[in-house]
Amino acid sequence: MANRYCVEALDRTLRDILRITFTNAENKSFGGISVVLGGDLRQILSVVPKGRRADIVNASIKRAYLWDYFELLNHEIVDKINNFIMDLIEDEELIYYSSDSVSNTKSAFKDPHLLYPTEFLNSLKFSGIPDHELKLKVGIPLILLRNINQSIELCNGTRLIILRLGKWFIEAEIITGSNIGDKNFFIENCTIAK
Repeated sequence: MANRYCVEALDRTLRDILRITFTNAENKSFGGISVVLGGDLRQILSVVPKGRRADIVNASIKRAYLWDYFELLNHEIVDKINNFIMDLIEDEELIYYSSDSVSNTKSAFKDPHLLYPTEFLNSLKFSGIPDHELKLKVGIPLILLRNINQSIELCNGTRLIILRLGKWFIEAEIITGSNIGDKNFFIENCTIAK
């Protein structure tokens, strides 16, 4: 959701700082270092107060002079990077599973489980949505993918760091926004602020 000017300012700052240490850094994007940006560009637009549609589109990262230098990573490469980072953390890993059943609402089919078997549901992979098996460790950062409780800033894009993992809960601390340091418990589909 960051305005393209934020990314361009970071580029100019890194070029300026790194030119002292590295030769030709001022002629390379971000001073020659790799920068990873996260998010789904189709889903999250920049916020432009009182801006029209054209203003919002113009503020997007795709309009930055740097856009041609970015490399978009597909879902499989992102998973490999995440697994590599997870392996660097030596804490115990807990695995959480998604819901893997079909709603029992009325449908044209007598048994929807035959149409959507559990194995099929567990194999589905979507960009921006965790896989059926979610592996977590204490100390790793998380980004919320949906609004849970906006009054305490638990909304899409909020960054947290895991403090404790239990069989039925996750304790995490907010690390961005105005509620930095607030601890929250996530229990199945509920959230309890501490």
